[in-house]
Amino acid sequence: MRVTEIKPPVTKAMQNLIYRFDQSYFQRPWSLSAWKSVWESENYRFFLLVDDTTNEVLGFTVFSTSQVETSELLKILIIPEKRKQGLGKLLLEKSLFYLPDFKRSLLEVSTLNKPAISMYKKCNYKIIAHRKRFYSDGADAYTMSHER
Repeated sequence: MRVTEIKPPVTKAMQNLIYRFDQSYFQRPWSLSAWKSVWESENYRFFLLVDDTTNEVLGFTVFSTSQVETSELLKILIIPEKRKQGLGKLLLEKSLFYLPDFKRSLLEVSTLNKPAISMYKKCNYKIIAHRKRFYSDGADAYTMSHER
């Protein structure tokens, strides 16, 4: 497995793949216009988890890097058939490795998403806030922080 960064400009084929993954596997997918604004901005970093044998993309991360010294994990995905193999942890740790200028990484996660919370804790993220009714469907979220 390898983690590779996608540098702007993001190709149309990669945009289509990430958008399809987002629409297929996230409970709260982003709109196409939201994705387009992300792809066109210099304030985001994208990383892919790729199978070395097949060259298949197994997952991705998206970080906002618009703040000084703080990145924010906006999305992380491992395709369902490859979950529960430690790949999410691998992808997140390698993504953070490629963001050395950022001393802190933040994220929000649904309080109901126990597998994700567990993985984030294994990657040394700590819960720093409980945000009531954070999501549009009324679900609560935790804000978590990773410090270098």
